[in-house]
Amino acid sequence: MIRCFAMAVFLSFALAAVASDPLDTWHWRTPLPQGYSLNGAAVTAKLRVAVGELGTILLSTNGVDWIMTSAPVVTNLNAVCFTQDRIVAVGDGGTILTSTTGTNWSLQASPTTNHLHAVTVGNGLIVAVGSRGTVLTSIAGSSWTLRNAQLGANVELVDVSFGNGRFVTVGRALHEDFYYGISAASSDGANWQTADGLGPFASVAFGNGVFLATAGSHFAICSDGLQWTHYYLGTTNAGTLAFAEGQFIAGSSMGILYSPNGTNWTVGGPVGDFRKIAVGEGHGVAVGRVGHLASSTNLIDWTMISSGPGGYLLAMTFGNSRFVGVIGSTIYTSFGGETWTSQRIGSRGLPSIALNGVAYGKGIFIAVGGPYFSLTNLISADGTSWTPLRIPATNALTAIAFVNDRFVACGEAGTVCASVDGTNWTTHLISDGVNLGAIAYGNGRYVVAGVEAIYASSDLESWTYRGGTNVNWTALAFGNGMFVSAGIVLYGRSGVPALRSFDGFTWETASKYPAFIADIAFGRGTFVGAADAGIVTSTNGLDWVLRKSPLFTFAQTVAFGLETFVVNRFEGGIVQSDPVVPLPQLGAPVLAHGQFQWSIVNGATGSTYLIQSSGDLEDWTDETTITPLQFPFALTNQTSLPARFYRAVSQ
Repeated sequence: MIRCFAMAVFLSFALAAVASDPLDTWHWRTPLPQGYSLNGAAVTAKLRVAVGELGTILLSTNGVDWIMTSAPVVTNLNAVCFTQDRIVAVGDGGTILTSTTGTNWSLQASPTTNHLHAVTVGNGLIVAVGSRGTVLTSIAGSSWTLRNAQLGANVELVDVSFGNGRFVTVGRALHEDFYYGISAASSDGANWQTADGLGPFASVAFGNGVFLATAGSHFAICSDGLQWTHYYLGTTNAGTLAFAEGQFIAGSSMGILYSPNGTNWTVGGPVGDFRKIAVGEGHGVAVGRVGHLASSTNLIDWTMISSGPGGYLLAMTFGNSRFVGVIGSTIYTSFGGETWTSQRIGSRGLPSIALNGVAYGKGIFIAVGGPYFSLTNLISADGTSWTPLRIPATNALTAIAFVNDRFVACGEAGTVCASVDGTNWTTHLISDGVNLGAIAYGNGRYVVAGVEAIYASSDLESWTYRGGTNVNWTALAFGNGMFVSAGIVLYGRSGVPALRSFDGFTWETASKYPAFIADIAFGRGTFVGAADAGIVTSTNGLDWVLRKSPLFTFAQTVAFGLETFVVNRFEGGIVQSDPVVPLPQLGAPVLAHGQFQWSIVNGATGSTYLIQSSGDLEDWTDETTITPLQFPFALTNQTSLPARFYRAVSQ
């Protein structure tokens, strides 16, 4: 695993110090600038504010460069607006925040614990609306009054707008087993009239003397917020509305739409999963799930600010200096974990693909899974170019690992496949026929886990059931001389979803587990789990600690490489930890007797590093193997070569 950046022969390294606990320091890698879903935004010519899940607040003065600022809460923030002298943000649990600058925020006392979904201002009054028909009003944003709008506990208000001297809020109401649209109007925020709509409303805006609301594939238009006329939009759905410069602006699956009257629309702007479009003083911001972010300085030309893939992965691995992740027909790759790219597999005559697992060993990546009609597995040397691989399994494969100098895959109906070269495979079936989803090897035994079952074997032929009822065991790893397995308690059952075993046969339950763990990776003495509550760690498999930074809820997969852990989230996005051991540092090269001499002055104790050289940073040649603090090593016959780059690769 590469542990330092390449350098020219005449340069030396100076790498940053490692934090005291690197597993408390995580960095967004994709998408950038961050990957938390954004729910609301507000815009002026001088300041843009975007808010989202887990207390996320982003600020920008130009719409291009964004910074994250801290909030006094970690609950989801759903909407934000500018008032005359401050900024007001609202969110889940009745959360209300105010700020005069956007940098420092204050938590205000709220008269409700219901979720607040939208906030607006009109005639000097601030109105916020939310779940269970909640309506709040405030003059300054610091003192709030709960209004009895008599909308009912079955009503979810999702947006609010002001125009024609009245506030109009829209949403949906549940009746037995279906939702219908509902709206309410008020001139003072205290007394409300209600009306039903054709379908559940998603957004509302006022402009050109009318209120316009979205309702799935329909628009609804009226002058009073109560008597709506519906127009069919077509095959696309519009989820958010705004009005500026004499026209309505809508975010849809086709892109950003424009209309002067709410009935005739033209398409422009980027396509994105936008939850909110905010406009102000000729500028615009569009925000959405997994950090989707776009901005405009004229409301016509939009620039996508967020970059990088933002999906979730079923499995990740590390090898050949890169991370590779898979889900369905999509494969993610990254050199070093910082910059990620994605590609869809299935062209060039390949059948439909549904990849579930990926592993690296002996210079190749292998991805396994199953398409809708016939099984397809893939092989690659670089994680980018893939070709079909024949594995003689009649059932879909759900996981693969490189263990004990071979690839071992498992899957549905008790299927276990093995190969020492990645090309020639043998297939074994566990007689119980249980669906399997995780593999590990250690202390002379293979262990596979799945739905209510853990099995152990010393030869891949004979398998012994070792328990595991009531839990879907999705995670399995070996390290520190022990197996650790974790999963999710099945619905309606009870059990402890975390176990430890030293031999694969006898298992003991964890005493402290803060979450259901979907995946586990081991590196440098620590197990790191991707869990529903976030990122968790353990050194003994029994006592687990929930890491507070970042608040990476519903973590899905985890991999270890380059002395770092990389974690993917079910909602989408990837974070990476600081290195868990000191980075190797090469001392300054010295030319003596026709030889360049170096020493590694920093690195992991007991580690061995392979020194490689390159003239183009692409093709690398092995030079020598050394350990940290070893007597300076020399490379001969280098003075006659052009400038060379060198790197240390841990073994």
